[in-house]
Amino acid sequence: MLEGHTAIEGGRYVALSEQETADCTSGSTVANGGYHNNALTAIQRQQHLSSAADVPFTYRDGRACNARDRNALPYRITGVRKVNGDSGLASALNSGPVAVGMG
Repeated sequence: MLEGHTAIEGGRYVALSEQETADCTSGSTVANGGYHNNALTAIQRQQHLSSAADVPFTYRDGRACNARDRNALPYRITGVRKVNGDSGLASALNSGPVAVGMG
């Protein structure tokens, strides 16, 4: 979702680090995944995320979050919200990238 938005806005695709996202998101584990809203909130808080080339996926838990210590890319997420129903999804799509989770 962030990668696609960045490619559309900036004209180039950069694969982002899943490992760093897991490291910096409370409640996430590499083996069990996590919740996208927690990951987006973590990225919103730190305002940086490394590329997958800089922080490759290693399938390890328990690493410290140190996004600012690398050549992290600036990311500004202005809000994370949950929406319900078709009209809520349509509204969200009009304002920016959307992540969909089924529970």
